[in-house]
Amino acid sequence: MEIDVLFSSLPDTRRGAGRRHKQSSVLWMLFLGICSGYIGYRSIAKFMQSNASYFKEAFDLKHGVPSDVTVGSIPKSIDKSDFKKAFNTWCSQYELEQYDWVSGDGQVLSSTVSSLHDSSQDLISMVSLFCQKTGLVYQMQEYRSKKKNEAEVLRQTLLDLKDKGLIITLGKRNK
Repeated sequence: MEIDVLFSSLPDTRRGAGRRHKQSSVLWMLFLGICSGYIGYRSIAKFMQSNASYFKEAFDLKHGVPSDVTVGSIPKSIDKSDFKKAFNTWCSQYELEQYDWVSGDGQVLSSTVSSLHDSSQDLISMVSLFCQKTGLVYQMQEYRSKKKNEAEVLRQTLLDLKDKGLIITLGKRNK
């Protein structure tokens, strides 16, 4: 599966009247911006603006490159479970080999706090498995901190790799 197929397979939930840019084109430009080291919607929108002539031609953009509002709204409109399923399907085409080094890591996603002033805050977090040889994330899983913890999700994710003869490394959190 090509990454373009992954981007095109995600349902576009935006209103029909407000669509000036194809969702898959915006996802491609986001992807390229992130790969180029840009972080944040405004920063990526500036990257798109700086490369507008290339992007207009490459993605047949009749209305120019998207604004930072569009750049921010499209990822938020995509169903996370649809994206996770498509992403893990795309990654699974890259087979891991015996003795490959795989690293596991978890990250809290910023701006996902609910119950900010409550003692039992709930955050959306991700656990990913990264293959050293290919430089690719092999699998990712999302969880809510109120329901599960990182170690539990990582253990479940590693069960899929149990009999592949991989070398697994895990980082230790500094406190």
